[in-house]
This record gives sequence, structure tokens and C-alpha cells, in this order.
Amino acid sequence: MGSISAVFSLVSFILGLFCTRLKTAIIAGAVPAFAYVGLVLIGLRNVLAGADLAYLGGWLTGSALAVLLPAVIASYLRRGIGALIRRAKGKEAA
Repeated sequence: MGSISAVFSLVSFILGLFCTRLKTAIIAGAVPAFAYVGLVLIGLRNVLAGADLAYLGGWLTGSALAVLLPAVIASYLRRGIGALIRRAKGKEAA
């Protein structure tokens, strides 16, 4: 995975920050993951005839999951920080 996947992971992380539920975080992370896989397949379209498809499929699955994961992490990070802020505000009032 190179710098292009890092850009897609960053986009996935940013989209995950806007999600309040796990389901929407997975959907938000899947969009850049599928875009990344599509971009790789477009780039490899001339060499796909001679490629080892099992290896390529496994590599693309792993890469897509690596792009999807930051959205889920960002969603839980947002929820955790929100819970800490609410907890701190509750202690100040007491």
C-alpha cells in the first residue's frame, strides 16, 4: 500500500468522524475502499489476464479493509471523546 491508499485512508477517517453509528461508519469507510479497489483494477486492466487472481483478490481485500478500518476507529474515537466531555461536564455541575 502506497501513498494513494494513505489518502483514501485519510478520507475514510474524516468520513468516520461524522458518523454516530457503527453501521454508518462502515458504509462511510466502504465508499473510499471501493474507490481504491476500483482505481487499482483500472490501473491493472492490461495485466489482469495473466495475474494470479487468488493472490490479487486477497491483496485487494486486505487493502480495502485497511482503508475501511480508519472510519470505524474515527467513529469510536468521536463517541469516546463525546462521552468524556459529557462526563466532565457532569462532574463540574456537581
